[in-house]
Amino acid sequence: MMEQQKINHIAKEAVCILTYFNPNFTDKIPHYVINKLEKLAEKSARVLKIDKNKTLKEQDILPETKDLIALIYYSYIATEGEKEEILQIWNENEILYQEKIKKKYNLENIFRKEKSKKENSKEENNKAMVEYKKSTFQKIFDKIREIFNINN
Repeated sequence: MMEQQKINHIAKEAVCILTYFNPNFTDKIPHYVINKLEKLAEKSARVLKIDKNKTLKEQDILPETKDLIALIYYSYIATEGEKEEILQIWNENEILYQEKIKKKYNLENIFRKEKSKKENSKEENNKAMVEYKKSTFQKIFDKIREIFNINN
């Protein structure tokens, strides 16, 4: 869940951007939606600078604000043809997102990683076991002990 302060910032950015829209567009948005956004925006201390020469994608605003503007446009301003295009793009994006999630959290991949970690640790364990060889001096010393039956 989003924190209230972030919601207020999103509302402030959305209200600010909507002021740059053509009044013919903004008149299609219900007043209760605009009023709610303005009420939330009042609680935000965020200072926003909009560059008229840049597109909405290029503006320095939160991604959630862009999503909100897209949803408002889709819900109240877009024609039926535009709605179909937007819906198709959203569906394609959702499919790509779900594929990305499946790859990231695929059980087979997770178990492969576990197996490879175990194999790597086995190799490290094998490498860690070193055969101890006595030095020549130690062998001679042990042989002398053996001859004279000297125990530790």
